[in-house]
Amino acid sequence: EYNDDNDDDDDDDEDTAMNTVSSAGEQTGIASFAAHEQLTSKLKVAQVECKALRASLRESEKTREQLLEELVTERGAKEKLSSMDARVQELEQDNMEQAQEIQGLHSDIVDVKELYRNQLNMLLEEKAVAVMQPEAPNSPEGADNTPAPQAQEGDDNPDTAVVLEDGGQ
Repeated sequence: EYNDDNDDDDDDDEDTAMNTVSSAGEQTGIASFAAHEQLTSKLKVAQVECKALRASLRESEKTREQLLEELVTERGAKEKLSSMDARVQELEQDNMEQAQEIQGLHSDIVDVKELYRNQLNMLLEEKAVAVMQPEAPNSPEGADNTPAPQAQEGDDNPDTAVVLEDGGQ
């Protein structure tokens, strides 16, 4: 016998199968569209990221160039510092030599002052001795009793030279 109930079940099975095929096709289309949208979104994100990386690269290049310029400047400054240190050493050496020379000259001045004082003291003593010598008893009256000037070595005074020649000294 032919059972009508079974036939309805078969129709239901066919409908379900068709719906499944149709649904699978729609799902494939939807999945394809979603994948396309997802890929498009990822592409946009990658493009934005690429632009940001390029900007960062340009900034890094600028910074690199600035650092290279600073490095060149620093190297020049280091060389200048070395030459300035050498110059400072030279000037310090010259300063020490000049200080020693000044000290020597100061010592010479002190010695010359002492010699000058001694010479003045000797001359004053000779003058005092000459003034204190008693007058000679045989000297003529009215004659000048002041002692004749004494010639010193290297004395170019003509008056003292005459006394030496006349006095026989």
